[in-house]
Amino acid sequence: MFLENIAPFFDKQIEFFITNYKNYIESLKIEELSPKLVKELNELIHDIDDAVDFENKLVAVEKLTKYFQDSKNLTGLLEGEFNEEKETFLTLTNEIKVDFQSMDNLINLILAKLREMKVN
Repeated sequence: MFLENIAPFFDKQIEFFITNYKNYIESLKIEELSPKLVKELNELIHDIDDAVDFENKLVAVEKLTKYFQDSKNLTGLLEGEFNEEKETFLTLTNEIKVDFQSMDNLINLILAKLREMKVN
């Protein structure tokens, strides 16, 4: 039931957030500030985009979320003086991290309820 009826909604949400995030990375010119950071982000995002099913996509989203949780790494990769683009990038990154964490929690709650009801 979940994969047929509910997963497509979350799949579209993930796609929406990832598309917007990629656009922000480009518009803020983060690659000019840190090519290494953008390379790492692109690899993680590529895993999400290329996931063949929802379960693999969710695992890839969880990997990206864990990457975002290492704020010292993120700020360390943004070399040089702190500026508005970096601040905006870090704010947007934190927002998408919270969105994905909330989505993951909600999915787990839904799955737990479905298991209680013994619905697949």
